[in-house]
Amino acid sequence: MFDATTIDATVAASLEYFNDGYNCAEAVLLAVSRAAGYDSPLIPRIASGLGGGIGRQGEVCGTLSGGALVVGLLHGRDRADEVEKKEAVTAKAAELVRRFAYLNGAICCRDILGVELNTEAGSREFHDRNLKSTTCSVAMIHAVRTLMELLNEWEVERG
Repeated sequence: MFDATTIDATVAASLEYFNDGYNCAEAVLLAVSRAAGYDSPLIPRIASGLGGGIGRQGEVCGTLSGGALVVGLLHGRDRADEVEKKEAVTAKAAELVRRFAYLNGAICCRDILGVELNTEAGSREFHDRNLKSTTCSVAMIHAVRTLMELLNEWEVERG
């Protein structure tokens, strides 16, 4: 599905979206969904509240949340009675979480960054330490690469 050149280009696109002002979740969702051939006015809107660990609360990293949205977009169900699809997409999202946690040491924004974005002091430290360009960008690279590698694995499995 995705060759190395496409993965590299998608990583670069996600970082460009992020640097252009999209939040972390929006940037991942935009880049990977477009690489997969999806374009919709709902993308990135559905991810807009997820940045900074959901509303800058430091919960699940937005890059991971954006990745989980892509998993649902590409492998999710359309009807409530599609129980097998529900179970399959849940397992896929869980595998994304496991691999992301291994690479980043955590899945929560506050734990990855080491600051509380929802406080004045934490926000100031985030900017002073340039965490967007360092830590967040690394998490984004990990999220996009891991997601695209998994999408390749799942495509092979589906065969």
